[in-house]
Amino acid sequence: MLLCAVELSLWLGGELFAYWAAPDTQQDNGEGALEIWAVGDSYTVGVGAETPASDSYPAVAARLLEERIGRRVVVRNFARPGNNSSQVVASLAEELAEGRTPDLVFMLAGINNVRWLGHSGQFCLDEAPKKEVPAEQPHWIRSVRLYQLLEQVVVRIQNPDPPEPALLSCALIADGFHHLDKGSLMMAGEAFDAALSFNPDSRWATLGQALRSQRLGRPELAVAGFRRARELGLDPPPLVLALRAAQRAAGLQQEQHVSLKGDERSPLRDFSHLLDAWEQLDSGDAETALRMFESLTETTGERWKVLRGTVVPFAHDGRGWALRRAGRLADSTDAFEQANTLGRTMFIVPHLLGWSHLGLALNAMDSGEYTQALDALSLAGRDHSVTGLAWAVEGWLRAGPMEEGCAAATQPFKDALAVAPTQTQALEGQRRCRELGPNGRLPLMTAPGVTLLPRTQQVPTLQDWIEPSDTRMLEADIAKAHELTSTAGAQLVLLGYPEPDAHEQLWKGVRRAGQRAQVLIVDSALPMKRALDSGIPWTQLRIADGHPTTRGYRLMGEQLVDVLLSSRPDLLEAR
Repeated sequence: MLLCAVELSLWLGGELFAYWAAPDTQQDNGEGALEIWAVGDSYTVGVGAETPASDSYPAVAARLLEERIGRRVVVRNFARPGNNSSQVVASLAEELAEGRTPDLVFMLAGINNVRWLGHSGQFCLDEAPKKEVPAEQPHWIRSVRLYQLLEQVVVRIQNPDPPEPALLSCALIADGFHHLDKGSLMMAGEAFDAALSFNPDSRWATLGQALRSQRLGRPELAVAGFRRARELGLDPPPLVLALRAAQRAAGLQQEQHVSLKGDERSPLRDFSHLLDAWEQLDSGDAETALRMFESLTETTGERWKVLRGTVVPFAHDGRGWALRRAGRLADSTDAFEQANTLGRTMFIVPHLLGWSHLGLALNAMDSGEYTQALDALSLAGRDHSVTGLAWAVEGWLRAGPMEEGCAAATQPFKDALAVAPTQTQALEGQRRCRELGPNGRLPLMTAPGVTLLPRTQQVPTLQDWIEPSDTRMLEADIAKAHELTSTAGAQLVLLGYPEPDAHEQLWKGVRRAGQRAQVLIVDSALPMKRALDSGIPWTQLRIADGHPTTRGYRLMGEQLVDVLLSSRPDLLEAR
């Protein structure tokens, strides 16, 4: 019931937002009106604009077309936040099934395919069923996870021959990775467990559980899961790095490193260098590790734009730990703060950067700033990989320098062991407090002679679990959209995402599919590039999470109209 309630609330929230954001349209277009449909995700809805209903790029394009061609233009925006490319095409099919036909269809999709393991939906291709179970319920009901589970129960009862296990696990794996991406580790675990109950040899569900274990700060389980996924035949390049990271966190001997294939500029190479630096720090060579971390934090230009949400914040975090090891606390604190500042702009603090908050807490403890230390520990605990350690450190802080005694450490130690039963610092704190009694005081955890300093277990955001150049899911959906619009007598127009420094592989996939279908393709990144080159700051063009601002959407709409008028004026003629 809880999952159902959460699912229903998320769906309802998206529907209400889309309803609020949708532009007003007339049911009767009138003779000579140009009807445009827009399908896509939040970038087509207009998320980030002051008033999405009037400031989204389809709305801007419609107003400009009316002015420039002298025809009335009606735009219908069917986009929904969070839709992947298959859902975008499904929404188009549903609207066409109602019997109405547009003149033009604007389509911008693909960014949310990352929830389906990169842009290809790889696990569904690997574990694809031979036939689909027919779905008779409305689309919104079929999208509810609880309905999906109940549907599979009915299928098993009604059919003497059970369906392909992959049919039962595919949607669950998608849900698991979606929850994992959002930091909902409990829900991710439930989804992966359910998928494995249908198909115990599911390589992708096995990988998902390993990643979840790594995020939970259980590297031993993660190592076993990664090895099992490889035994099942799954071995994308990032899996090599994930296994290395888990082995390091568990204090296990490293397996032979497998060379990474692909472009030398690939972020995977930088992730590998990041792990090299942490391993150097583990060996006791803080100065060498510091130089290696700094080689990543000093990244500039286009490379920095690619790595700023992944490698660079974690490299700043590594700098902080190397500087702390070298006794340079002020510089260490500055490095941790830089990691957090960049992480906040990229929405990965604190749930994936808790170790930098832990570093700040330890630095504050050493400096006698105990209130600051407690605040930092509270933030650190939001990262599941450090939760148990953060509570253990709080226990040592309260029973030690804060002079509250061992009685005040009882609950933090208990909480730490509840999430990590073998948590070394909590076990040692409990042992000492039993000997000292409730009024006893522990020494400073970082004091000389107290060998309880933790091995950091940072979990980098290795999101591309397949080659990012694999855009089969997107390209197949574009082909289907072209077939639908052509059959209906409409014209399809494809757009790319507006960030000049991201989504390169998606854009290549859009161009390949668009060229095969011989439809108009619009590069929405071009006006953004020109604006940046003219000196307009990013903050005027997009919000923190990457969506355009009102000004950014206006640039997209203006460029779309310019391309339509210059390249394909025939698309605007009355049918």
